[in-house]
Amino acid sequence: MTQMTLINSRDLIPLSKSEIEARDPLVLHAKRKAELKSEQERWERRRRPKLDVRPMTPAEVDQRVAADQQVQDEAIGRVIGELRAEFEREISELREQVAELSKELSFTKGLLHGSSGATRRAARDEHDWSGWEKWLQGHLAIERAALTDEFIETCGYALGVKSAELRADLLAEIKALELQLDALKTELKRLPAGPPGPPDKMSPVKTWQPDTVFYKGEIATHRGATYQAQCDTAKAPWTEDWALLAAAGAPGKNPVMRGTYNPAAEYSQLDCVALNGSTFIALRDAAGACPGAHWQLVASCGKRGPPGARGIMGLRGERGEAAPAIRSWEVDRARYVATPVMSDGSRGPPLELHALFEQFLLETSDA
Repeated sequence: MTQMTLINSRDLIPLSKSEIEARDPLVLHAKRKAELKSEQERWERRRRPKLDVRPMTPAEVDQRVAADQQVQDEAIGRVIGELRAEFEREISELREQVAELSKELSFTKGLLHGSSGATRRAARDEHDWSGWEKWLQGHLAIERAALTDEFIETCGYALGVKSAELRADLLAEIKALELQLDALKTELKRLPAGPPGPPDKMSPVKTWQPDTVFYKGEIATHRGATYQAQCDTAKAPWTEDWALLAAAGAPGKNPVMRGTYNPAAEYSQLDCVALNGSTFIALRDAAGACPGAHWQLVASCGKRGPPGARGIMGLRGERGEAAPAIRSWEVDRARYVATPVMSDGSRGPPLELHALFEQFLLETSDA
């Protein structure tokens, strides 16, 4: 590989590789570009505000919010002032145009009055100024609408930019506070637990008795209520020396089973009745017809279940005795009754034959 050397025109001394690279325009351009980029990054880091992770007190938060609000109001005020000035400038220019048009109109009217009738008619036919005021009002309305839309759009853009900046600042502060809160939670978990406190003791409950001294903190019951003495006292529990811990409850009432429901009967609250396999309880006295609005279903009648599995056939029973048979007949000729005598000596059911013989005689006599 051929080595290239740069010859100095003055002393004709060959240069080294480092000197050749130092004088190479491409190398110098790359180094200069890197220096400029590094300088730009340092400048941006200096401009970038540092995040304050110190916890803010409520007063500092209020002060920061008030300052941000003041900055936002000032920015909006500046935008509104600039738009107002521009709007007034546009109005001033329109007024100047109206003044110039008025001058031209006056000049044209003078020419029309000073010329002959034919000239006036020709000028009037050539320039018709009857609708100039309507045209001017329409032009002003268009300009006013355009300025109003521009004003609204500019204010909305300014508010959006400022809101985005405030939102970014608030999110950064919230993130810093969350990090600090996590750090505090970690430190709190590392703290050792304190020693257990002494066990709490309650004085035994006593029944209040007249002319008995109760000391501060003692507990007594009277007529279903529980009281605690606030000082050494012999007064009754309902006085100011006592504190009510639990009042006496209302007397309880138990459900009463009244059997099958009878529409003619009177039922009271909590009476339970059975009807069509279900159980109902009365919600008040004189609950009315059951079921109804003042009855509560307690237990509903269940549906018929499926048939069970066929059971195992039982053992064959012993052979029974033979059934008795008719051995003879006892005939009562006077009453036309025949009674069978069974083989076991018993008598069977008698046969009434009188009506049968009467029917036989009637049938045979008719024949």
